[in-house]
Amino acid sequence: MAQAHIQDEALPAILCLHSHGTNKTIFQFQIHHIMQALRLTFRFVFVEAPFEVDHAGPGVPPAFADARPFRRWNCGEIAAQLWGVSAEEIEDEQRQVRALLAETLERERARGPGIVGIMAFSVGARVATGLCLDKELSVDIKFVVIICGGFPALLLAPENTSLPLDMVSIHIQGTRDPWKAQSAKLLDTYFNSARAKIIKFNSGHEVPAGIKEGAKIADEVIAAWEPFSILDNL
Repeated sequence: MAQAHIQDEALPAILCLHSHGTNKTIFQFQIHHIMQALRLTFRFVFVEAPFEVDHAGPGVPPAFADARPFRRWNCGEIAAQLWGVSAEEIEDEQRQVRALLAETLERERARGPGIVGIMAFSVGARVATGLCLDKELSVDIKFVVIICGGFPALLLAPENTSLPLDMVSIHIQGTRDPWKAQSAKLLDTYFNSARAKIIKFNSGHEVPAGIKEGAKIADEVIAAWEPFSILDNL
């Protein structure tokens, strides 16, 4: 089990968004080594999706197969058809997720250094992309880490989006991920390829969990943040 570490409240924050059929406790375990490698540079803010589901989602470690409650973000159109969710319910779920993220961003901004980056896995990466596309909510976001992202983005406010995204993005892709084509399509559709860094691991649909993998991802995050950190200190 990942051990919690004390976070320096003076540090800028990374918003962490888990995937479908999981929760923030599981995601803390999944990115533990990344967090440890970045603990002197960032603090981490985990948000739990508002809706419950019955079963664990893809990429959940076996040890957490019964770590309920499992949760999900707002439905996209395809998922809504599978689950029988109406158009009105889609819009309501979208509003709930946006309100949750807006509240989190505002709270962290009021505490001092706010949220400057996002780290998200799978369906959480679709939510993260939707947040980045939201011009109002993403004003302070400098970079995003997409781990085995899905497609398409889960928009939070269709009338208030900016495309393509001209921010630094780091894309973690598994060479054995059955959804790796979706991860590539997410990058190609929404992000500026000139500002994107792709890191591939010999893995499936999962967060690379080893110490070496965590350190490699952390190095790219620090490189993405360094230009902004220098500007803040001028």
